[in-house]
Amino acid sequence: MAAKYSAAGTAIVFNTTYLVEATSIEFKDGGNALDVTTTVDTTKAYIAGVPDPECTVECEGQCNTAAVVGSSGTLAITKASNPTISLGFSALLTDRSISIGNDGKLTTSYTFKPLAA
Repeated sequence: MAAKYSAAGTAIVFNTTYLVEATSIEFKDGGNALDVTTTVDTTKAYIAGVPDPECTVECEGQCNTAAVVGSSGTLAITKASNPTISLGFSALLTDRSISIGNDGKLTTSYTFKPLAA
């Protein structure tokens, strides 16, 4: 299940460095299904895999590039209203991408996964 929130006014701090005021935040808690199909099955069969949570944050423009993919630290998300969110957890930055839409707007997104204890 993914939850996507309006992120107006949400501050994102990673490893004590302010990254962005987010335009969107998405929390996903899906998992990878494991294929257990055998030669006698007439359709593919799966079992539930290990949960694979992630948090993706987007902002307009080319946001702070100080955070390097592969770096880890505390991810702090603070949203003042509608709904109020204030959370922090140890995270690994797994992806940073920059894209340009048909309208010419630049968007930066960061993807974080929980860091192993």
